[in-house]
Order: sequence, then C-alpha cells, then structure tokens
Amino acid sequence: KEKKKMSIKRLGIRSAASKINHLGKEAERFQFDITIHEIVDLPNTSSFVCVSWQRGAKNISTKEVQVNSGIAQFNELCSMISTLYRSSKVYLEKDYKFNVMETK
Repeated sequence: KEKKKMSIKRLGIRSAASKINHLGKEAERFQFDITIHEIVDLPNTSSFVCVSWQRGAKNISTKEVQVNSGIAQFNELCSMISTLYRSSKVYLEKDYKFNVMETK
C-alpha cells in the first residue's frame, strides 16, 4: 500500500497558537500590489534571476530575466491577497519574505 503524506493544511488543522492569537480579532482581507522594477549590484556570475515573494504557503514569482552588467530589469506587478487581523485600530504584524534566485 502506498503511503501518502498529508500536510497540516490539507487536514484543515491550524496551530493552537495561531487560533489563540486571533481570538477576539476582526479579520479583513487585503490585496497587496508591488512593482519590482530592477535589482542592481548582482554578481557577474548570475545569468538569469527571478524574485520570489512568500508568505506562508503562498509564493508569487516574477518571470526570469537576464542579468546584464549586474542589473536585472523586471518592471513587473505582483499581487498577493492576505488576511490581516486587528483589534480596535491596530493590525497584527505579518512577515513576508523576498528572495532573489538564480534560475539558470
């Protein structure tokens, strides 16, 4: 019989800490839009790069672009929808991660 891995997300289980953190808080959904114009001072060894924007399991990536003289030009709009929680007028912080990745 083949074993299948089941992620916590697929089972619909959230961490207890996360649930406790959001008790009594109002959830609101937002769309965040960023435009990535260019990245400079890249090493000469990079030939193609992309930018990855991550929040938890969500991952948005730009198209691959060629690096010329240490510069990668994108001019690409990226969007991510996220739920923010607030009590009164203060929103809880969320961490996002941006990575520049060499692709070729």
